[in-house]
Amino acid sequence: MQKIRIIEDQRGFSLAELLIAITILAIGLLAAVSMQGVALNSNSFANRHSAATTIGEQIMNDLLSMDARIGTAGYTIFTSPGTRQYNRFPPYNGGNAPVTSYTVQGVGTFTANYTVTPNYPAQNISEIQLQIRIWLNGNPNPVPFTLYGHKLIPST
Repeated sequence: MQKIRIIEDQRGFSLAELLIAITILAIGLLAAVSMQGVALNSNSFANRHSAATTIGEQIMNDLLSMDARIGTAGYTIFTSPGTRQYNRFPPYNGGNAPVTSYTVQGVGTFTANYTVTPNYPAQNISEIQLQIRIWLNGNPNPVPFTLYGHKLIPST
């Protein structure tokens, strides 16, 4: 008699329970797949931001290291207001033709303009606003990125 009781107490899953379990599993898998898409987009954004920051710092360092004494080309650049295209991307070496863009594999193509505001925020100091644009592969709208710097202009 005891054997019969053991067989009667064993029960399996009903079809409804099985369908509910599969539905919950499918929802969880879809959420995990959508999280992967968000992670890829965030990683791509972080990669572009990191590259733009690095390139922007290099451009700003290049501009700030120019000789700004009276009688030099740098003096004219930093004492005349206006917006100019940055044209010293690698492989520029001072003797070859200006290079107006820089391509980073897997990120996009970078171009830069800088705006000089002389005597701002104080006399003999020029503000430099560097606007970097990232032309993403296949995207006609550039992503902007802006940095600021200040250049001391010696009076003598």
